[in-house]
Amino acid sequence: MSEWIKSRRGGFTLAVTACVLWGSAYPVLKICFKDMGLVNAGAKSLVAFAGLRFLLAAGIIWLISLIFLRLKIPRSRDYLKRSAIIGLFQTTLLYYFFYNGLAVTSGMKSAILNASGTFFLVVLAHFLLPDDRLNWGKWIGILMGFLGIIAVNWGAGFDWDFSMTAEGFIIVCCLFASIGDILTKKWSDGVHPFLLNAAQMTFGSLVLLWLGREEVANVAAQLEGRSLMLFLYAALLSALAFSIWFSVLKYHKAGEVAVFRFVIPLAGAFLSSLFIPGEQFSVKLLLGLLLVCAGIVFVHQKGLRREYIENQRNVTEGGIFHEQ
Repeated sequence: MSEWIKSRRGGFTLAVTACVLWGSAYPVLKICFKDMGLVNAGAKSLVAFAGLRFLLAAGIIWLISLIFLRLKIPRSRDYLKRSAIIGLFQTTLLYYFFYNGLAVTSGMKSAILNASGTFFLVVLAHFLLPDDRLNWGKWIGILMGFLGIIAVNWGAGFDWDFSMTAEGFIIVCCLFASIGDILTKKWSDGVHPFLLNAAQMTFGSLVLLWLGREEVANVAAQLEGRSLMLFLYAALLSALAFSIWFSVLKYHKAGEVAVFRFVIPLAGAFLSSLFIPGEQFSVKLLLGLLLVCAGIVFVHQKGLRREYIENQRNVTEGGIFHEQ
């Protein structure tokens, strides 16, 4: 299995899968927040919801890791320390700022500003990971990804107003997400991605629950019927998406994986058009998808060319010459 993940095809497939799962959270959370009355409930209620969601997600990952995969928890201080630091960035800070920024920021702005996380990750990887340098393909890929996000949201009432507690929170959350990805890449050696993810999510969710402790009971009491089912799905998708993403980061360059994040808002827009009344699939969404796909190709163009050449060589050596 690890050999397939290490391959470019396996990495691509898993990265897109993780991003589509994250994208599915957009319509799920929109519907869930509406059912629970959390749209205008305030920061503490949103943080409490996030803490409950990610604590349950962590429990799912622990269950899979210890019962089904029979993995052993590392007994080292480094494992606990690194998991706690990653959890602070990847779960606590990311979702504290994301939920609170999203609550007071338009959909178009959120999508475009969220795309800045890709830029942060590529640039940070260039300076912090010696084998993950910027090149012209990455720059073009990032540009096309941004254009794809803008195309999807064109005409949605974008303006240049800026507030640190609204748009600023979205940008800050993207920076923390990128730092979390870099730390995951640097510290994933010697530990199974599922165990690293389970531990970081446990630490991060507990801090979120402490921050929203006054509203935890109220939020939990509102989980019933459809909202409970959506909450369970949100926790499950987080468990799967983060575990898959950590696995991809373990074996692939962070700067090359980053461009797949552009898939998240596109998947969110497409799935919202399917499940939320009043939101429809459009030519803009199709154009955005094509631009993002082109961006992914540009970022990975050297690797794709190299893999193609290697495959052709294997076919030649294993086919024609072998038959002779």
